[in-house]
Amino acid sequence: MRASTSRASSLRSHAAIVRWSGSAGLLALALVWSSSAAAHLRLINPASWVEEDSLGNPQKMAPCGGEMDGEPTGVVTTYRVGSTIEVKWQEGVAHPGHFRIAVARDRSELEDAAVETTNGDGVTGVSLSAEIMSPPAYPVLLDGLFPRTVVFEPQAEPFSVQVELPQYTCEKCTLQVVQFMANHVPGYFYHHCADIRLVSADANVPLGASIPVPVMGGPAATSPGAASSADSDSGGGCSLVTGRAASSLPPGAVLFLGLLTGALRRRRKF
Repeated sequence: MRASTSRASSLRSHAAIVRWSGSAGLLALALVWSSSAAAHLRLINPASWVEEDSLGNPQKMAPCGGEMDGEPTGVVTTYRVGSTIEVKWQEGVAHPGHFRIAVARDRSELEDAAVETTNGDGVTGVSLSAEIMSPPAYPVLLDGLFPRTVVFEPQAEPFSVQVELPQYTCEKCTLQVVQFMANHVPGYFYHHCADIRLVSADANVPLGASIPVPVMGGPAATSPGAASSADSDSGGGCSLVTGRAASSLPPGAVLFLGLLTGALRRRRKF
């Protein structure tokens, strides 16, 4: 009788462990999903030169995210020389640092800024700062945009800035939006580009992009006075070195709490 009771107790304990392990596994999957589901950066306007996935990739490789990692859209947006346009992008994962916008006749002229790192060589270690060109010179138009030293969450509203385009014409120039990420391991920049055509001020041609680019839904607005976020995903290869100061539970944690509650309730029935 005692042996039978002991065996039943062992089976109940084993079942509880299995349920707990299953819940923990679902938690891990949920947290990975909630982390990887958010884009790092998406170019909204002008239209991107390449099809960007749900994470905003390709965006790591200079100068435009990766020539071999995405399917070109074939979109070339036409503007008049010297005109002022709105450049807009959406953040999905928050990073301290700043943004830069450039327009080049040839992509080979687009180079990342020099970075100061903890190892002192500019290519290894954790990023501390990046050179800001002041005043900007070709091909850079604006630098040091939206500087941030600490950040809680991605900005809910898209970043937007008015940019005065160059005075020269070109059939296919590249407009580049770069984000420098401080407190970050190597891979200090995100790169996004749009193919643009600059025509004379009196040219009689259709202007603007030929296809719309949807705006990502942004998460909660940036909160001041917090440590930088830590994130990782399989698509962006991003990793910060500082701790995450979350103002609310992520979706994965909410799912886990629900699963854990259900497991505990079932355990009480034994």
